[in-house]
Amino acid sequence: MKYEKMDVKEDCLKVYFMQIKKTGLLNFEEELELSKKIQKGSKAARQRLIEANLRLVVRIAKGYLSSGVALLDLIQEGNLGLIKAASKYDHRKQVRFSTYASWWIKQAIVRSLSNKRRVIRLPHRKEERLRKINKVYNSLSQTLMRSPTTEEIGA
Repeated sequence: MKYEKMDVKEDCLKVYFMQIKKTGLLNFEEELELSKKIQKGSKAARQRLIEANLRLVVRIAKGYLSSGVALLDLIQEGNLGLIKAASKYDHRKQVRFSTYASWWIKQAIVRSLSNKRRVIRLPHRKEERLRKINKVYNSLSQTLMRSPTTEEIGA
């Protein structure tokens, strides 16, 4: 039974990958035009911008596979970030949509991971602060060849 469920998930991924490959990528001018239409309220333009960038979500989500979360779940969270990016994208900034959307996609995935990892959920800012403290602690431990004091960590 467990093996069959794995096959279903893999088949879903294969079908999804085949579907998103069919959608063509956009050039910068097309992104600008779609963005203008989105700001005027066009849902079709928003849908086209999202569909053209689903491959970006997959590429970013694959970078988080080591987190232990299924690729389908990572893609789903990344898609939520992509949708938010499509709604907030401003063509006047003269930035490619993929550059802008990458931040929103990563943020959605990281927030989802931080919410799922802990038994006690911490606010995202506290989670980030804790991650930075641990990074400094590990760096100092390697440099000093001992556990750093709280004063050394705080400096």
